[in-house]
Amino acid sequence: TRSCGLFLSDSLTFEALESQVSQGTFTPLSPSLVLKQPILSLSPIAAQRFSWGQKLPESDYPDGWVQVRDNCDRFLGIGEIREGLLRPKVVLPLE
Repeated sequence: TRSCGLFLSDSLTFEALESQVSQGTFTPLSPSLVLKQPILSLSPIAAQRFSWGQKLPESDYPDGWVQVRDNCDRFLGIGEIREGLLRPKVVLPLE
């Protein structure tokens, strides 16, 4: 079973999740998921708005999932472009 490029066989059981969290090895995003997505770089103002969860106009990319980075190449999260709007889906906190 596949959804958005993810396979059910790659999911974690609750026991595995609990074990990873207790060992400090859990990562909420698989690097392989992120690396498959095109990179969208945002200006500082747009990056701030993305980090607040705001939708942003985006007409240069086709509909689909993107990894979002700021102009210093810091990973900000995952967004979905749909109907000309970048919609934040996973947002990492700014430091």
